[in-house]
Amino acid sequence: MSNIIDISLEISEHLTVWPGEQVVDIQQTSSMDTGDNCNVAFFTMGMHAGTHVDVPLHFVRDGKDTATIELDRFVGRAKVFEFDSQVEVDVAALEGLDIIKDYIVLLKALKNEKLLRDSAFNKDYVYLSTEAAAFLVQKGIKLNPDPKDLALGYFLLADLYHRQGKMDLSTEYARKGEELARASGHR
Repeated sequence: MSNIIDISLEISEHLTVWPGEQVVDIQQTSSMDTGDNCNVAFFTMGMHAGTHVDVPLHFVRDGKDTATIELDRFVGRAKVFEFDSQVEVDVAALEGLDIIKDYIVLLKALKNEKLLRDSAFNKDYVYLSTEAAAFLVQKGIKLNPDPKDLALGYFLLADLYHRQGKMDLSTEYARKGEELARASGHR
């Protein structure tokens, strides 16, 4: 029997959040230590706190939300690859790896692991290059986007390039995303 490993970050008030998003707030409302019958807490947080999935609805009007994406897309056999990269993981970094079709590929950037220990967001995180993402799709990894949702990838790249100040690339990818969204009936 295979092991199930939860790779989610622990939700705490020290969790890194996206700039402008609400920080995680955890409030204990009942405590057995103070004589209550049970322990009860509530928490509030933004959608970009911790481990999360940006679903198509995040960037595409009438796109899929989390309730319509099948959970089995996130469960399966996986390979984890560690990177020392300080900026991006590119195709050259992936070419020699033992990437297996229909496996989930997890890319662990050691720099990002260090950045996540600080609750302040750091925009200098390691990311996957556009070409490397295409390379992984060509390899047939699990978690490939539904063809109707490919526009999401373009919007994510447009956002990334915008944050890097690469406005020409940001505009180009946003335009491509709009075209794909319209062609697939999302707009």
